[in-house]
Amino acid sequence: MRFGGLRRYSLKWWIALPFSLGHIYRRLSPKDPTIQGMTFWWHGELPRRPAVEVFDAAAGSDLRLLNPGRRDPSTSTTLFEVACILLGLRQVEAARVLEIGTFDGNTTLNLAANVPEDGFVVTVDLPLEGDSDLALQAEGRERNVTDRTRVGEQFQGRPEASRIRQVFGDSATLDWGEFGGPFDVIFIDGCHSYDYVVSDTERALGVLRPGGLLLWHDYAEMESVSRAVDSFRGKLDGLCALEGTRLAAGFKKGA
Repeated sequence: MRFGGLRRYSLKWWIALPFSLGHIYRRLSPKDPTIQGMTFWWHGELPRRPAVEVFDAAAGSDLRLLNPGRRDPSTSTTLFEVACILLGLRQVEAARVLEIGTFDGNTTLNLAANVPEDGFVVTVDLPLEGDSDLALQAEGRERNVTDRTRVGEQFQGRPEASRIRQVFGDSATLDWGEFGGPFDVIFIDGCHSYDYVVSDTERALGVLRPGGLLLWHDYAEMESVSRAVDSFRGKLDGLCALEGTRLAAGFKKGA
């Protein structure tokens, strides 16, 4: 990255930076809260790569993007993140997709809209009723237990719902072998604690086909997620973070 044509972090680059109080204030308090949030995406050690480079075979693909205006980037994936996920589906020609963490079902809906007619999406979330006790350690924001009344609301009654199977339960205790794999793509966006992300990733690798794509959300934004994903370096091919997103991606070895 360059500033004024200067190589980033060079001595001249540092000298040329605008360090006035006014510039510092504007950088710390941008008018767009989403942009402000992006400045805190500093966790994780993975290299960052453009999605069109990681998913090069799919870069020119047409995508179906449904309900684009019904999403809140503070609690869900952004439009660009959804587009990156769908490029990943195209890259591996996915027909069987597993999602951990349904929330309101917007990402689920778009996954189902971009698999073949004979494909399917399995999406997992905690039960709608009863207590929200978790099998593994998770505190505060890491729990990521969303409004139970909104789970899957965006795909209910849609034609794409015929390709969606909703599973309720704790991802740490469910038998992933019963989900209908092996899967071509698995997207992990459930509980954000370190223990859960590691557990979900290990289980995902057990039902992901060789060469299949594994994606995580909230990488770089959440320390616990980032640390967990980083622990799998060397265990997946091409493990990286996607530029401009909170997504990490890697391919199962053995293709």
